Amino acid sequence: KNQVSKKYLAIVRGVIPEEKGTVDLPIGRPDPDDVRRGVMEGGSPSVTHYRVLERLREHTLVELLLETGRTHQIRVHMKFINCPILGDPLYGKKDKQFPDATLMLHSRMLKIFIPDNKEKQMFKTSTPERFLKVEQKLKRMFPKCVL
Repeated sequence: KNQVSKKYLAIVRGVIPEEKGTVDLPIGRPDPDDVRRGVMEGGSPSVTHYRVLERLREHTLVELLLETGRTHQIRVHMKFINCPILGDPLYGKKDKQFPDATLMLHSRMLKIFIPDNKEKQMFKTSTPERFLKVEQKLKRMFPKCVL
């Protein structure tokens, strides 16, 4: 009902060529005994909008806006477009340059409608230090990528 808006920041492996885009693909759980989800026919409608903030030679800093809120949605959609999130143990693979990286996905903003007072409340968070350290290391290692 458009009562909730969520924005995330992520560092993904791979270079996203478009400035912005939308992944509108259903997500389901192919194996009920496995926690991982995937893009699949018959899955729940799932929509993720993305906007490139910066491209480095092998990675992209991206802002993501969820239209739906499925479990692992961002992780599944980014993997599907061949840009898994750096440090993702379920949907990515080890990055030799960042073997100890934790999931480089950060909830940046939440906007919700509060029915009691009939107004929207917005909550923002600062980027965590662990995220900034990886971003700075990437910028030192790799020049910006111009497409």
